[in-house]
Amino acid sequence: MEDTDYVKQLNEPARHRYREKITAHIGYDPYQLKKSDFSRDLSDLPAVEAMDITSYLVLHTSYYTASQMKAYKSLEAFNYFVCGWVNDLGTKEALNKCRLVFARVNHSQRSGETPLKTWIVAKEDGEVVTAHCNCMAGLSESCSHVGAVLFAIEAGVKMRETASCTTEKCKWLMPSHVKKIPAAPVAMIDFSSAKSKRQKLDDAIAGRTVEKHTFQRPTVQGSKLERGSERYGCKYEATARKQYEVVQSLHHQGFSCKDSGFG
Repeated sequence: MEDTDYVKQLNEPARHRYREKITAHIGYDPYQLKKSDFSRDLSDLPAVEAMDITSYLVLHTSYYTASQMKAYKSLEAFNYFVCGWVNDLGTKEALNKCRLVFARVNHSQRSGETPLKTWIVAKEDGEVVTAHCNCMAGLSESCSHVGAVLFAIEAGVKMRETASCTTEKCKWLMPSHVKKIPAAPVAMIDFSSAKSKRQKLDDAIAGRTVEKHTFQRPTVQGSKLERGSERYGCKYEATARKQYEVVQSLHHQGFSCKDSGFG
C-alpha cells in the first residue's frame, strides 16, 4: 500500500512500526480514509469497558500508573473527553474481527488549530490492540488523545447498552464538540469539574433526572435583582475589589484593577 504524506515524514523506525501496525491489524491506512467511510452507529463500536482502558494504558503501554488510573477523573485524557474535545467518532471493520475507531481530538494547548487524527484498533469484545495519534507523543501508541478517544468509546458503549437510550438520544448525550474556545464573560463560563460533568453524563445515560445547569442572567424587577446572591454581590463588589487591589499591590508594583466592559 502506498505511504501517505504523514508516513513519509516519519523517521525510518517509526515508519516501519506504523506500516507493521496497519498491515497486521487493519489492512489499510486510516489516514487515507474519508469521513463517509466510517459508521457513526453506536452499535458498531467495540465493547470497550473501563478495564480494557486500564489494561491498555497501564499494562500494555505504561502510559499511566495504576494509582493514576484509580483517580482517572483527574487525568488529562478524561478531561479532554468530558469537555468535548473528541469529535467525529467513527467505526470501520478491520482485520481479524477487529474494529477501527477513528476520531479527531483538539490540541491540548492550541484549540484553534486543526484537530489531531487519532485511531484505535480493538477487538469486538473491547480488548484494545493498538492505537496511534499524529501528535508528537502519538508514536508511542498512547497519549492523552488516545485516552480521550477510549473514554468516548466507553461512554458510547454504555449508551447503546441502556435500554431507555434511543439512537438519537445517545448522539445528543455525548459531550458537544468544542471547535475553539472564544473569549467570554466569567459569568458565561462553565467551571464544572470533569467529575461533575461525567456524573451528569452518567445520570443521563442511566435515565436519571439531570438538573439543567445553564446560565441565566438575573431577572430585574424595578431596581432590585430577584436572587439574594446577585444582590449581595452587587452590594459588596466595590468593597471587595478595593481590598483585592490593596492585597495585590503589596506583591505587584503598579497593580490596578479595572472593569472588563462585559457588564
